[in-house]
Amino acid sequence: MDESFYEDFQRDFMSREVASYFNFNRGQALFSTGQVSAGLKTIKLASEIGYDDDLIHNDIAIFFIDRGFLEEGRRELEKAVLYHEDLSTVYNNWGYYYHKRGEYGKAVESLQKAVALKPHDIGYLNNLGFALIKAGRKKEAAEVYERSLKIKPDQWDVIELMGRSGLQLSKSEEGGMPREQ
Repeated sequence: MDESFYEDFQRDFMSREVASYFNFNRGQALFSTGQVSAGLKTIKLASEIGYDDDLIHNDIAIFFIDRGFLEEGRRELEKAVLYHEDLSTVYNNWGYYYHKRGEYGKAVESLQKAVALKPHDIGYLNNLGFALIKAGRKKEAAEVYERSLKIKPDQWDVIELMGRSGLQLSKSEEGGMPREQ
């Protein structure tokens, strides 16, 4: 039924991208109905069709990592690195992968690389701060969150997380500054 949709692999990039996302979405639907084996097979097909598309590999990796299929997620991240247009996204996703594995030191290393490439991305900064907290490096986490809050001060979820993690915003003339409690 879907062979005519993705056949043959010589099609242009856009056709492959559409076909790979079609299969990815189909695989996600199969997962949601409990057909995990069929979903895995269909998502792996999506990866093969979009072999040189870093976006599909990143999306598939996050899907797998979210569901605990860490080995499959790792393989997709390795493909994303090969074809990346934005390496910071790949490093951020590697940080997520290592975080899910409980390897917080490696998560921090990957997220530091993402932040180095895009130092004003509050998402990357906040992910790094969270990984630093999990790694037991609260002082560094406070410094990272301070950078993030200087870029966008009204991040109430970050301020709340800091409070739950033993970090406080001290009242100063410059505004809130995170400090270790």
